Amino acid sequence: MVLVAWSVWMTPAADRAEAQDGARKEPSAIDQLTLQQGLVADRYAKLEKLLDDMARIEGVTNPQRAALLLNALRQSKENLTAVKLDSVVRLIGQEQLNRALENQREVHGEMKALLELLLSEDRSDRLQRDQDRFREYIKEVERLLRLQRSVQGRTEGGGDPLQLADDQGKIAERTGDLADRIRENEEGGEGQSGDGEPGDGEPGDGEPGDGEPGDGEPGDGEPGDGEPG
Repeated sequence: MVLVAWSVWMTPAADRAEAQDGARKEPSAIDQLTLQQGLVADRYAKLEKLLDDMARIEGVTNPQRAALLLNALRQSKENLTAVKLDSVVRLIGQEQLNRALENQREVHGEMKALLELLLSEDRSDRLQRDQDRFREYIKEVERLLRLQRSVQGRTEGGGDPLQLADDQGKIAERTGDLADRIRENEEGGEGQSGDGEPGDGEPGDGEPGDGEPGDGEPGDGEPGDGEPG
């Protein structure tokens, strides 16, 4: 995940300065603020390096993700975000707090935009999964329509009423199963593109045209004894 880079930057530094000797003077509020802002600037510099390192690694197996990481790094460099963070440290040390606050607000907006860019890969992946899932729904509806037309044709041709009734019942059951899957996937929130998604062990191995109307339940073969006559 490209957000690994972001999470690493957001993780506070593990090593903190040891407590100063009791005889030494406590640092002033300005000193403490300068130190804290310096840590933020250091972590952001490490984030930019991490984005570059990850882009080179991902470039071998995932060029699309590598391009996203490089785009994020380029955006950060063009905005001079790291430079602005360093300037905030300097301005705080000079007690120019108003200017420091202005720079900090600007940097905050740039960081937010950078995070949105990194998150865009997740949105793209979700959109692709949604599209794949809906394609499977459409395929199954088309199968059911073909089966229904087959039963209607055999009915008009004087087919066996008992067999036709059985096949019609199987189509109805299969239609109900599809409706249940759609309701579970689309209304259940989580698990959308999950294990019950159409296409996983779903009817279609015996789709009309491949031994259509056969001898098994829907999924193993299609209803009926033969093609519409």
